[in-house]
Amino acid sequence: MTSIIWIVLAFLGLVVLALVVYAFLILLAGRTAPNLAYWDLSGQSVFDRTDARYWKLGFYLNPQDPALFVPKRDPNYGSTINIGHPKGRLVAASILLGVALLIVLAGWLPLLALR
Repeated sequence: MTSIIWIVLAFLGLVVLALVVYAFLILLAGRTAPNLAYWDLSGQSVFDRTDARYWKLGFYLNPQDPALFVPKRDPNYGSTINIGHPKGRLVAASILLGVALLIVLAGWLPLLALR
């Protein structure tokens, strides 16, 4: 009985550790995202990332933009994921799945402790 609780706690610990590492990586990418803009040979930005047609419900969606992380409309607020990029969809889906899994396990863990 208690071994199941320890397995669940170890799994939750690994998930939290993975989320902390992921948040740290996003923090590092967020600091350098304005410097990693995609530029052509003349020095002009290829994509106007502030254009409203690329922003849907607060998310950046531009399949032609090769950047996975892009600065938000106001770069002082960090960066966001380009969900138009195939890897961006994978990152966004993994974040949503991780949060859903944590919510389910957080509700399930007290039920195990009562047994």
